[in-house]
Amino acid sequence: MISAPFFTVVVPTYNRAALIGKTLQSVFSQTYMDFEVVVVDDGSTDNTAEVVRSIVDARLSYHCKENGERAAARNFGILKAKGRYITFLDSDDLIRPEHLSTAYDYIRRHPGHRVVHLGYDIVDTSGRVLTTWRALPPTANQKLVEGNFLSCMGMFVEREVMRENLFNEDRALSGSEDYELWLRIAARHPIHTVAVSTGMLVQHDLRSVINMNPHAIVKRRMLLKKSLQMDQQVVAFYGGRWQQLLAYIDLYTSLHLALTGRSWWSLRVLAVAMLRYPFLSTRYRFWVAGYKALRFAFVKNP
Repeated sequence: MISAPFFTVVVPTYNRAALIGKTLQSVFSQTYMDFEVVVVDDGSTDNTAEVVRSIVDARLSYHCKENGERAAARNFGILKAKGRYITFLDSDDLIRPEHLSTAYDYIRRHPGHRVVHLGYDIVDTSGRVLTTWRALPPTANQKLVEGNFLSCMGMFVEREVMRENLFNEDRALSGSEDYELWLRIAARHPIHTVAVSTGMLVQHDLRSVINMNPHAIVKRRMLLKKSLQMDQQVVAFYGGRWQQLLAYIDLYTSLHLALTGRSWWSLRVLAVAMLRYPFLSTRYRFWVAGYKALRFAFVKNP
């Protein structure tokens, strides 16, 4: 009998034929070898299947399903996973060769840690580092109130924990489905962080929030709040900081609205955030959101 791998890397994809080959190459270039890769094609209409199937490796499995958005694709992969720990890699991102070995070494030294996060870099298409997320508190649970700084590629979650806490598949939540899940997991398990960057989130034009519908952004905000409020463990865990959590959700909604050019809408949501949590006005991101909203109001739309 072949033993189960230590890691399962779930790769959801949709029409990323031009990018997924490089992503998978970064996985199969790992120095740690005990893993499987589960590619979940969420109904691509390009030649994604041809690209994936050109890779001959017994550790790779390819599954094509009807389009259901990224949360549904990840959940499909979770249910197929055989690894002790599950991690995720979007089909336009990359991991460095030491990514899995770093996670394995940490987990081996801390066998009781069921949820672990490695740091990552945000890079441009040339590989130039724009931002690094590695200087995080030893456990990320409370800091998550201030927004989602965790990456899917950085998360390593025990399979049993992951199957007990699946992604919310509501399409209207897409873009915040990972944050919603991390908050639910944080209310139940410590999220231990490792201060080393081994992943690369590639910033490109197709990822830009500018392409989003502002009404969809606001709907996503309301759905995120509703979903969290329905989870009693989340409410209990963050009870003392509940207004702060909601205020930060409003803050990021305001920023995204500003980037779509809806300046006055952005400023109204920002005002709601400040009224909910006045200390927010002392944070740098508050003034960034306000500046961008005003800039679009008076420069882009004079």
